[in-house]
Amino acid sequence: LRYPRLRKVVVTGHSAGGQYAHRFAAGSRMEQTLPHLRLRYVVANPSTYLYLGPERAGQGPGGEWGLPDRSACSNYNIWHYGLAEINPYIQAQEVSQVRDQLVTRDVVYMVGDQDTGSSMLDVSCGAMLQGSNRFLRGLTIFNYLELFFPDHQSRIEVVEGVAHSSSGIYNSAKGQAVLFGW
Repeated sequence: LRYPRLRKVVVTGHSAGGQYAHRFAAGSRMEQTLPHLRLRYVVANPSTYLYLGPERAGQGPGGEWGLPDRSACSNYNIWHYGLAEINPYIQAQEVSQVRDQLVTRDVVYMVGDQDTGSSMLDVSCGAMLQGSNRFLRGLTIFNYLELFFPDHQSRIEVVEGVAHSSSGIYNSAKGQAVLFGW
């Protein structure tokens, strides 16, 4: 081993980097190849999330979770919004393994409660089914995990007073604790 005393690794990203960190948490094989390491994935204010099933919030008859109208948004569940039409790297694993990895890994979702703007926000139909802004999308993915994967190992940290700002997220007391206090 090149770094024999290394025990913990944080994989994190903000905005587009947060999208990457979320998909990496689902599909990475790093934990299998480096079992001596503890990994944490910190997903900060991404534009979209990877959903593990076809359900989306507010799509059922009473506004509950359900299946969207595919004729209005046929690509809502393709990679990178969902697990349909996955990329070659992910195809090397069973979809069930990708699901299991995301729900059993130490993933921390960090969202700024003021990240409600639309600058650089994905507004495709697949993205809009996740919520109208980054803050709501973060709350919604966590509610999705709570409902469909109640044994998940993730948690959410809402950072008060922070908009779409990596320094605001990472320099906050919550950000510092998530990155360094574990």
